[in-house]
Amino acid sequence: MTYMDLSGKWDVFLDEEKSETLPREYPFEINLPDTTSHARLGKINPDKSYGCLSDRYRFEGYAWFTRSFTLGEADAAQRCVLFLERTRKTAVWIDGKPVGSFCSLCAPHRYDISGISAGTHELIIRVDNTDYPTGGGHLTSQDTQTNWNGITGSIGLTCFTSYPENCLLYPDTDNGTLRVTAEIIGERCGRAQLRIYDRNGEYARETAEYTDGRLDVTLTLHGSWSLWSEHSPNLLQLEIGIGADVRQLYFGMRRLRADGLKLLINGDETFLRGKHDGLVFPKTGYAPTDISEWIKVFETAKRYGINHYRFHTCCPPEAAFAAADIMGIYLQPELPFWGTIPDEFGKEHLFLREEGFRILREYGSHPSFVMMSMGNELWESKERLDELLEGYEDFCPDKLYVQGSNNFQFVPCILPH
Repeated sequence: MTYMDLSGKWDVFLDEEKSETLPREYPFEINLPDTTSHARLGKINPDKSYGCLSDRYRFEGYAWFTRSFTLGEADAAQRCVLFLERTRKTAVWIDGKPVGSFCSLCAPHRYDISGISAGTHELIIRVDNTDYPTGGGHLTSQDTQTNWNGITGSIGLTCFTSYPENCLLYPDTDNGTLRVTAEIIGERCGRAQLRIYDRNGEYARETAEYTDGRLDVTLTLHGSWSLWSEHSPNLLQLEIGIGADVRQLYFGMRRLRADGLKLLINGDETFLRGKHDGLVFPKTGYAPTDISEWIKVFETAKRYGINHYRFHTCCPPEAAFAAADIMGIYLQPELPFWGTIPDEFGKEHLFLREEGFRILREYGSHPSFVMMSMGNELWESKERLDELLEGYEDFCPDKLYVQGSNNFQFVPCILPH
């Protein structure tokens, strides 16, 4: 497997009119990852806001980013996937030909560009920060991040023969096992080599077959492995190898459950000392995507005795989960929604439902990901809300699910799931 980092200088065209034709000229430059506002592109915003961030260079519309890349013969013969972390609605073109489009506010965007020839190619990425399928809560509101346009995380091209994606890990601390499920991208059938270890030694090693692109295996841990909690954030490493392509994941053996009004982690009663977080980073207007910055945030929080973050109508980036794994912080991401759940799901609520599954698939293996909320101050259909809870609970049962924060306000209720 090879990775080509595409961060760095890109040419930019800002289009408030949202033309559907490819730009002829790109008059600006930007160093991605970044936002157009932080890079001081576009018109100066004369408005000054009170009670929220003032966006000095506010831009809404199509931001067209372009650069070239060169693909070698060996990489061109493999499957190639373009990876965009933390962005808005995107569409991609290679050499002027459309590849596709995608929308997620919480999860990375991936584009399969396999089949292009070796040589130099023009890559165009269009980012649209208008007409979202949902209001987006604090992911897009001026109260917190502002409605930025750009790409704020990793940008790169991965080339491989076979690779495990959507890896979900289900630790069983009572029996000392770890169930691993994954979708194998590439060869549909084959054998995977798995092992679990840390700096003190190896705890499991097994060869497992996968068929129809699906891996599902349970590993038994041997030896003196340790549990994960806020007091002892002991991380283990899982390695999944398919031929020369290897994926490594950090995880923790921990058990979370509710016992009446008590929350138990690994059987020990735990009191959540938490805070609201809307991803407010005023110096940039967007959340960092590197682990070191989030470790600084959580180190400060721990000095104040905080062990829990509720992310208000938003989900943090991968780096926040990784830092929380290291620091022993319990995280509760939330669907990017603030409003009414109708009796019949429309386009917005179908998007939100899939966004929840994307959050679980992308970040669900992190031990710091302990709870998930359906949104903030939700109203109306209790049946559809419980449907969401049931679906997520079946899909990823090692977490606790919160029906919402301050739902139904003065007439609260407890739903079955």
